[in-house]
Parts: sequence; C-alpha cells; structure tokens
Amino acid sequence: MKNRSFFKRLNGYAAFLGRILVVMIVYGIAAVVYEEVLIVSEKLPSIIAVTLAVFAQLFICLMGFFWGARDEKKTLKSYGIYWQPQDWSKLLLGLGMGAAAILVICVPLYASGIFHISPGQAGSEKMAVQFIFFTGVGVIEECLCRGFLLHSFIRWGSLLALVVSSALFSLLHLGNPGISALAILNLFLAGIFMGAAMQAANSIFTAIGVHITWNWVQGAVLGIPVSGTNSLGYFLTESANAQPLFTGGTFGVEGSIICTMGLTLFSAGLLISMRRSGKKLFLQED
Repeated sequence: MKNRSFFKRLNGYAAFLGRILVVMIVYGIAAVVYEEVLIVSEKLPSIIAVTLAVFAQLFICLMGFFWGARDEKKTLKSYGIYWQPQDWSKLLLGLGMGAAAILVICVPLYASGIFHISPGQAGSEKMAVQFIFFTGVGVIEECLCRGFLLHSFIRWGSLLALVVSSALFSLLHLGNPGISALAILNLFLAGIFMGAAMQAANSIFTAIGVHITWNWVQGAVLGIPVSGTNSLGYFLTESANAQPLFTGGTFGVEGSIICTMGLTLFSAGLLISMRRSGKKLFLQED
C-alpha cells in the first residue's frame, strides 16, 4: 500500500510538472508567432500589424492556459483568469499604481542628476503602438505568472506560490540584453509587487494594469530601456557617467539598486497591509 501511495504521488508530481512544461512551451511558440505575424504584416500600418500580432499571441497563450485547466479538471477561473464588471475599476487602479511606482523610482534619479531627460522622437502614433504592445505583454505575462503558475503552486501555500511564480517570472527574462544579477532580483521583486497587487485588489486585472503602465511609462514616455529593450519615447532619458549600480546599465532602471529599494518598499507595504487586515489570496485551491 505504501508503494502504491508513493507511486501515486510520484505520478501526480510528474503530471504537475509536465502540465507546466507544456504551457511554457506554448508560451514560447506564441512568442515566435508574434514575430512571424509582424513579418507577414510588415506592409500594414504598424498599429494594425502590432495589434494583429498581439491578438495572435494572446489567443495561442489562452489556448495553452485552457488546456492546462482542462487537464487539471479545472477552469480558467481557477487560475484567476476571468472578468467581472468591477474589474474595470481594478484595472484602472493597477494602471495608476504601475505609473506611480515607476515614477517614484525614477524621480530621485532625475533629481540627483544621474538621469538626464530631453525631448524624444516618439509621437502619439508610436506611443499608441507601444501601449498596444505593452498591453499584450502585461496580459500574457500576468495570465501566465500570476494566473496559471501562481494558482498551480497555491496547493503548497499562497506565500510559496507567490515566491515561486515570481522567480519563474524573473527567469523568463534571462535572455534579455544587459541582464544582470541585480536585474534578475528586481524582476523577482516586480513579480512579488504585481502578485501582491493582485491579492490586495482580488483581481488579476490590477496586476495587468500595473504591468502595462510600469513598462509603458518607462519606454514610451520616459525613453528608458524596458528590461533591456530600447524603444523610442516621448522623452529621451540618458544617464550620466554613474555606476550601473544606480543607472541599471543597458538593462534600464529595472537593473538599478534604486529600483530594488522601491520595489521592496512597495511589495512590503502591500503584504504587511494585507497581513494586518487578515486578507488571503483571492482564489484558493478547489
């Protein structure tokens, strides 16, 4: 009987890891499809091409999440991926939180002279294209990390699920240009921050909102590299001859020690507030 119980648990763990692996592979395929759609649509206006590519990528990812839910005999709602009328306000809350958080981190860098800001080259159309792109990034990565992954690991406790899903979120960016150990730590902390925002608001759309404007304000507004990827902004941000420890180097402000401090404070504030109020993760294991 003990052997049967052992092998049953072993099979369960194997199925669990296999499910995660399949969904991650689908996520990778969706990223390739995004690039292919852009190539095929290169003669179309950029705003249409990017919109088509984002929808194609999102559709494939959602099919992966749907398969994962069916394989686990659950629904997408079990992963927190569902919409309610009140999520409009929670999405707007997240959009405000993301913009405020990145500005709070960047303002000291401008004030101290480490960053210099000047007019950029991005007009309204370019900024709109980037908003669509970063919306796609926010929706897909949050549904994957704060949706599928976090709720897959929640059977071992909400704190462990938050930590593991945030660690996997940071590892998704290992191939980004200019990545560093500090940048990986900051991406982990960003995952904690967005996961805490989701828990605090009881909606994955708050995390999505945070993710969207965190990236968009960095890239499209301030002209700072987003996770190592350069993009034209309404402003152009250049760094003085300061240490990469403060500027983040070519990875952008997400590789800066100032970002580490900011994300630590934001995350701790949310988690402590929830602990004091007795708030738990909004979706527990069925």
